[in-house]
Amino acid sequence: MTILSLELNELNVNYIKQYADMGYLPNFLKIIDSHAIAKTISEPSYPYLEPWIQWPTVYTGLPQSEHGLFRLGDSDNLKSDQVWEKLEKKGFSVGAICPMNAANRCDNPDFFIPDPWTDTRLVGDKNLADVYKIVRALVNDNASINFSMMHMLKIALKTCSFFKLSAFLRIMKDVPLILRYKWAKAAVLDMLFFSICIRLIDKHRSDFCSIFLNAAAHIQHHHTYDATAYNGEKRNPAWYSDARESGVDPLLFIYKYYDWMLGYLASRDDISVVMATGLSQLPNEVDHFQYRIADLDGFNELFAVDGITIKMRMSRDFLITGDLNSLKNANNMLQEFRVGDMPLFNIDDRGDSLFCQVSYFGAPEALKSCLVNGLSMDLSGMFVLVSVENGIHQTTGYVADIDNILGSSIKGNTSEVPLENLHGLILDAFTRLDNHTKPV
Repeated sequence: MTILSLELNELNVNYIKQYADMGYLPNFLKIIDSHAIAKTISEPSYPYLEPWIQWPTVYTGLPQSEHGLFRLGDSDNLKSDQVWEKLEKKGFSVGAICPMNAANRCDNPDFFIPDPWTDTRLVGDKNLADVYKIVRALVNDNASINFSMMHMLKIALKTCSFFKLSAFLRIMKDVPLILRYKWAKAAVLDMLFFSICIRLIDKHRSDFCSIFLNAAAHIQHHHTYDATAYNGEKRNPAWYSDARESGVDPLLFIYKYYDWMLGYLASRDDISVVMATGLSQLPNEVDHFQYRIADLDGFNELFAVDGITIKMRMSRDFLITGDLNSLKNANNMLQEFRVGDMPLFNIDDRGDSLFCQVSYFGAPEALKSCLVNGLSMDLSGMFVLVSVENGIHQTTGYVADIDNILGSSIKGNTSEVPLENLHGLILDAFTRLDNHTKPV
């Protein structure tokens, strides 16, 4: 029996209920009707409401104040054991697919595929490593990559052997939308990782596996305003998205994919599922544009600081490393970039590195007249719009004990469960593993 921690990042149960009322998402509806779902509560406010903080809380059983992780990539500094190491020490076999902001500290995992933003050891064969490199490049260049038909064909040829046939056939129905919309491609990546997860579970018969899927969070951030489940007055500009006007619902699209996954898992007697969301999202009722450096080579030339290395992180973030003198020069230079009277970058000086974010959230036109060392420059070609931020994080998340393996802590629970408690509930489930059989 495999216990699978299905991590559907920032999924909104209120939207699921609305779509279920419309006649969609039958497998989600079964979970809701079984009352095997509860709210979780995490950090109370920004800046701690980030998935790279909340998921380490689940993995360690510690709130941010104790595990100490604050930025994506901070897992190298983690002092506490994570769920995989703890289970290994108890004699259980483990695997992980893209755990958010988690380092591979396992002695001998069946498999461990890092998230696309964390530098840690991958455990898997060469073909899996090759596919991971492709996915990592796609995710980290998501705002600017040119998904031509030829490019998609090359990716498909490399990855198709990893898809389960039923998953591949499910995707084929949506090829026109996948070719037309960038957000739809995120759903394909989630289906790819789900297929890889199932294949690896079947190969290794792992006792525990976690899989982190991010497409819903990504799509909600970018396209909540386009969803029929959204009842607010905000709309995306026509130049940004034509989904709503075209009768396409991005949220329902990805939710249907997750519903399909749940249906597949329900058919497997040898896999028991705990589903969690970490956080969820609220509609953003203010105009908020997010940008990412698209032309990294051009930025390096303009930046003109020797002895540093710049690596892109998630969304608008980037990390600068180098010797102390070069980092000092880089910090000084970054502070000379301004849009009007506002800084273009937010800089977190960590001594041995600079964790930076594009901190301008206004309309794109202003990037044509940035100030660099007091000189006006057009930097609009150096940045790409990542999103018109449709959804923002909220502390409420959800956990669903789909196969009744967490005891009585979740079923019928109408209160809020501290997110860090989920860690202990999963560990406790393994004390009952030998006696557990999946309900029919």
